[in-house]
Amino acid sequence: YQLEPPLLLMEIQSAKLGVDMRSSCHDCWAPLVERFHFGLQVDWGGASSQREADAAEGPEGDTTSILLCGQEPLLLNLAPAAVRTLARVAPLFLDGFAAPDP
Repeated sequence: YQLEPPLLLMEIQSAKLGVDMRSSCHDCWAPLVERFHFGLQVDWGGASSQREADAAEGPEGDTTSILLCGQEPLLLNLAPAAVRTLARVAPLFLDGFAAPDP
C-alpha cells in the first residue's frame, strides 16, 4: 500500500536530434531539422512540486511538466516540397495521439 502519490523525475542532460527527409526533386536525403543538441527534464506527478510542498507543508502538486533546454539554435529547412509533405503527414501523425473511440 502506497501512501504517497507516484512521483518520477527524469533528466537527460545531453541528447541530440536530427530529422532527414527524402527529397523527390534531388533524389537524395536532405535535413529537415539540422542536428540539434538539447537537455530534457520530465517531472511526472509533481516530484519537484511535492518536495516544495513538503517543505512548505502545503498541498501536494499533481502535475506533469516538461522542460526542454536547447544548447544551440534549432535550424529547420522548410523547402516547399518538405512543407507539402508535412501538411500531408502531420494529420496522420497527430491522429496517433488522439484517444481511441469507445
